[in-house]
Amino acid sequence: MENSELIVVIPAYNEEGCLEKVISEWIEGLRTLGPSFQVLVINDGSSDATPNILRNLSDNYPELKYQNQANQGHGAALRNGYDWALEMNPKWIFHVDSDDQFKYADFPKLWESRNQSPAVYGIRSNRNDPFHRIIISRILRLIIFISFGVWIPDANVPYRLLSKEFLESSLKNIPKDFFAPNIFISLFAFSFRGKIPVYPVSHIERQTGQISLPSSRLIKACLKSFWELIKFRLKFRSSLKSIEWRTEFV
Repeated sequence: MENSELIVVIPAYNEEGCLEKVISEWIEGLRTLGPSFQVLVINDGSSDATPNILRNLSDNYPELKYQNQANQGHGAALRNGYDWALEMNPKWIFHVDSDDQFKYADFPKLWESRNQSPAVYGIRSNRNDPFHRIIISRILRLIIFISFGVWIPDANVPYRLLSKEFLESSLKNIPKDFFAPNIFISLFAFSFRGKIPVYPVSHIERQTGQISLPSSRLIKACLKSFWELIKFRLKFRSSLKSIEWRTEFV
């Protein structure tokens, strides 16, 4: 099933407790919504039953494709998923994580707004994450605003709908080794001359699996991301000129 209207990209790491539920929920929901679609799961070196679950699910769901890779981290898995999705030439690409903290039920309102701008964002309402992660997100928001003059309510949220042209041109300006590509995609998106639709979406407390980046490594990762932002500032404005908006959005 090539040239689907929508491709959903889902990075996965050790989510055997909820992965089947998440994939089934999204596929069944999208079937009722109506667009032609595929779901791409990137298994980032899981050591649990994730590979077996994906293999079994792909037998039951023709819309599901997956790739297994050595563990590279969430950002690299997502970047690989984006690249894979772009090769299939869809109109739209959506990212959601596999941890069951987000629900399909919020997606239709994003989908209905897809022709208003090159990106449509969810924002976590009543965010159910450890307090230190919430604080780090707020610091990130402030750093982005001070450094770039762009106010982004939830820069790294894993609930975003992106046009193919916008995502493809954005990734050309983001180095492959950047830790959190979604932050830089958000920088481009919220610099759009129009208004980016943003909708509050449910955020559920994690019930299963494990956080891909434990707190012991989180501070180091955040410092790396902040340093990448500082370096990116020097070329942000020139990069912005190369972003491709679909004609109807301009």
